[in-house]
Formats: sequence, structure tokens, C-alpha cells
Amino acid sequence: RHHNPVHSICRKIKSIQMMDQVSNPTLQIPKFSPQNFYNSKYKKPKKVEEIVRRRTFR
Repeated sequence: RHHNPVHSICRKIKSIQMMDQVSNPTLQIPKFSPQNFYNSKYKKPKKVEEIVRRRTFR
């Protein structure tokens, strides 16, 4: 089985969501699946990048 970076990122995001669910609802990461990660209709990866950036500069 080959390593799929999108699945890996999704797993990491899910674990972050689980930890943050209680602590800070304003920084929650939107849900998305690997199937629509690269779909042009979805702009969620950009939003995820913004959220992650906000977290690192706190």
C-alpha cells in the first residue's frame, strides 16, 4: 500500500479537531474528505491553512 499524504493530513486534522472540540470552538477546522480535497469546487484546504497559521502565531 502506498502512502497517501492527503489521508495522512486528514487523520492529523481529525486528531486536532478531537483535542480542540472542547477547548476552543472558534478555531475548529472545517470537515473535508480526501475525495474532495483537490476538487476545484471546494476551497476548504485554503481555509485549513489559514486556521493552522493562526494556531502557530498565537
